[in-house]
Amino acid sequence: MTASTTAYETFRMRLRALRLECNLTQSELANQVGVSFSTISEIERGARIDVPPRGFVIELEAALSLDNRSLLAAAGYAPEADLASLPEAAREEVQQMFERWYDELQSTLDRYNSDTDRSPQD
Repeated sequence: MTASTTAYETFRMRLRALRLECNLTQSELANQVGVSFSTISEIERGARIDVPPRGFVIELEAALSLDNRSLLAAAGYAPEADLASLPEAAREEVQQMFERWYDELQSTLDRYNSDTDRSPQD
């Protein structure tokens, strides 16, 4: 199994578990993110080759009311903070700090990528 395949397997299993936790059918989730039922079904069954694009994973997180980036992490897009070793009182604060850091990092990368995608003006 390649790293990409491993990320895909983790992602699809996590997506299914989260969807079920939210008591959503595949059709309901598909409607919320604006894709066909078959798209969600194919992802969960493992009929796709790779994880979906980052933007789509973010849309799935929003539809599932996730704010902890766990689906992005499962897809291999964002590292997950290891909070298990922290005292309970510090976990939320550290998680929020981690999310702010990740958002800043992603924003910087997005700006860099948009700058390099532009062709020079003559």
